[in-house]
Amino acid sequence: MNYSLLALLILCSFACVPINQPASKTTADTAKPKTLRFDNRSYEDYVNTVRMSLGSNASESLQRATSLRNQGLHLQFDLLTVEADRLYAKIYHCNSNWKKSSYNGLDYLNEFNEFVINDYQFSFNTSIPYVHYDFAIPRVKLSGNYVIVVYRDGKESDLILSRRFMVYDNRVVIGSDQVTSGAVTSNRKTQQIDFRVNYGNVEILNPMRNVSVNVVQNKRWDNAKMGLKPTFLNEGQKNLQYQFFDEEDQFLGGNEYRFFDLRSLRYPGQNVFKIDLQARPLKAYLQKDQARTGTAYAQYNDLNGNYIIENKDGGNGRLESDYVDVVFSLATESPINKDIYVLGAMTDWRIKPENQLKYDPIEKVYTTHLLLKQGWYDYQYYTRGDRATNFLENDHSETENQYEIFIYHRPMNARGDLLIGYKQIQVNLKRGINNRR
Repeated sequence: MNYSLLALLILCSFACVPINQPASKTTADTAKPKTLRFDNRSYEDYVNTVRMSLGSNASESLQRATSLRNQGLHLQFDLLTVEADRLYAKIYHCNSNWKKSSYNGLDYLNEFNEFVINDYQFSFNTSIPYVHYDFAIPRVKLSGNYVIVVYRDGKESDLILSRRFMVYDNRVVIGSDQVTSGAVTSNRKTQQIDFRVNYGNVEILNPMRNVSVNVVQNKRWDNAKMGLKPTFLNEGQKNLQYQFFDEEDQFLGGNEYRFFDLRSLRYPGQNVFKIDLQARPLKAYLQKDQARTGTAYAQYNDLNGNYIIENKDGGNGRLESDYVDVVFSLATESPINKDIYVLGAMTDWRIKPENQLKYDPIEKVYTTHLLLKQGWYDYQYYTRGDRATNFLENDHSETENQYEIFIYHRPMNARGDLLIGYKQIQVNLKRGINNRR
């Protein structure tokens, strides 16, 4: 018997183990039809950890808006394959409602609108192999909403992913009130975002019609307030006032996000119960969660639903961080007559079958599992419904949240909306609280 060969086979069985991964484009499942959506979406199951950041070394996927002067956005993502694909990218200009505008590529780009993604690296020292891609988004000439689309082998129908980003040109002045939490509401669950816009530096004809405003909470588009119109117009001073007393135009305050620390596989971090290093893929069990319905508000820092890719075991975060099958558990004495999902930036805030929880009547717990790269993750449990999305988490006007205000203008004879104003607002920013990290 060739004992050297036997030892090699045993070693390989505990090393890199693909999990139903295509080796390359030739074995990928390309038979399913794919329809391009102008939102944050992955079109194949083995696309993971899609992030937009300023620069290629940023660990947090917190940046999706950049100024027309600076730009410098990078798109990063992993394909859970053992070989690299030939990938291409295309950029589309969109209106404020995320419908494709009438501008063509030459209107907003300095070069032909098809780009080769040739900056990629292979993972190493990981149980699941993957290819990490990094694409520096080309500079654009016009402000506005954009969607970058990645596809295979130059075939635009063979979609890989799409991702939104915004490029702004601050030509208006946005002012906001200091007190923006829901003091005017009776239920103390909402946050009212009031602001004013001075457009003295730009010529705007009929601002009530040609100006549109979007307000986004914690970089989420699933609950964004779109197409807002001013409540008051002062043409003499060129001021637009936005003050929303109707609860439909206010945001539910939500709660501080749950979290878990998966930066180390050797020493389980906060809220990680145990890690099974013998499983393939590796498996991490989180501490059992409890519903927070009716609970009082508690202050602590969070990432507003975001996540960080980081490796505390001494490896390169982008290339040596492993993928782990993370098991979420929500304990309840009896099943809830609602569909329950685990959501966060890790799921693109999307309700999908794979992040829906199923109830185990014997263990009295809801569970689901997601394949996630090593890092620090925020998440919450959501129920499908109209405004009652925080049924399991509770809503508090005291919750710290980040808001972004986007001001769009359609100039006369223009073929799309331009993003002429952008501002970030921190509501209930906590001072003096230790960062849990």
